[in-house]
Amino acid sequence: MDYQNGYKVCEFALSICDQVTVVSKAISHIDPRVRRVLDSVAEEKNSEERRMDYRRDMLLPNSAAEPDWNPPY
Repeated sequence: MDYQNGYKVCEFALSICDQVTVVSKAISHIDPRVRRVLDSVAEEKNSEERRMDYRRDMLLPNSAAEPDWNPPY
C-alpha cells in the first residue's frame, strides 16, 4: 500500500471515530448507562496515555522516571 492510500484509510478511520463520538454523546444524553460507559472508556484511555508517557520517560536519559539501578530487595 502506498502512502496516499494509507493516508486515505487513516482519514476514513478518523471520520468514523468522529461519527461514533458524536452518536455516543447524543445517546449519552438519553441513557445514563451510556454516559457511565463513556466515562469509564475515557478514564481507561487517560490511564493508558499516562502509562505510555511513563514508558516514554523511562527511555529518556536523566528523567524523573529513571529506574534505580541498585534497588533494595
